Amino acid sequence: ISLGENILAKSANVSTSQAKGYIFEGGSGDKLSYQTDDNVCIWIYTPDNNLLTDNNLELDGKYTLQVEALRGSTSFELEMGTLHLMTAILKPWQMIII
Repeated sequence: ISLGENILAKSANVSTSQAKGYIFEGGSGDKLSYQTDDNVCIWIYTPDNNLLTDNNLELDGKYTLQVEALRGSTSFELEMGTLHLMTAILKPWQMIII
């Protein structure tokens, strides 16, 4: 899925035993933006498989955003995108459900 200049919105069902994952290309200097009003856990893994601790992408490569329910099962809506600080252009995302 290509964002162009838009934010990507996704919705799905997750549980404590069934997470959803989204893989996207990020570049050094990009900022990740995501928002949800739902009660879910979100982890973001860097291209070298470390947890991202803020929204600054420091490496070029594929990042993984994982969504899981806090308990039981739930549906969620998530808006996400990347912004390059130098050009202020949203980058395309490729979504892969894992």
